[in-house]
Amino acid sequence: MKKRKQHYVWRHYLKPWATDNKVFCLRENNVFESNLMGIANERDFYRLKELNQADIDFIEKIAIDPSPAFLQKLHKDLIKQFNFIFELRNFVQGQGITNPDISERIEEAVNNLEEEFHGRIEDSVIRHLNSIRSGDIKFLETDEGFMDFIYFLCVQYMRAKKIKKVFSLT
Repeated sequence: MKKRKQHYVWRHYLKPWATDNKVFCLRENNVFESNLMGIANERDFYRLKELNQADIDFIEKIAIDPSPAFLQKLHKDLIKQFNFIFELRNFVQGQGITNPDISERIEEAVNNLEEEFHGRIEDSVIRHLNSIRSGDIKFLETDEGFMDFIYFLCVQYMRAKKIKKVFSLT
């Protein structure tokens, strides 16, 4: 199913402040009540955009080449993962295949892939967030716990609406 209403602030963050799944919000000097599904989301927020070779070259020059060698392959693989769906779409179209089911699945992937990526990262740290809420931060004393949590925080920061707008390639 194509996910259209995509949250740029994780609802799990908002839930502790909610009563009956509702929170009060301040927007443009107006206070209003909203359910958690009704705020901090945008239609197709995570919809992928196809990267052309100039985009990839720019990302490599600015972000990948200066990275430590052990991370460079991981970064390049991530670009391939996010661009593969467009290669598949272009291949299907180039072969003259006009199957509506295939087109719909490709369209779903373009719309859902990044949101699902964030969802997996979020799911991996729920236990850490629950520990923090109960006053236990011992997971930060382990390399794995610390790295998982720092990675999560960095990804959360970079997915913010304002950051996406500032760093948009379009």
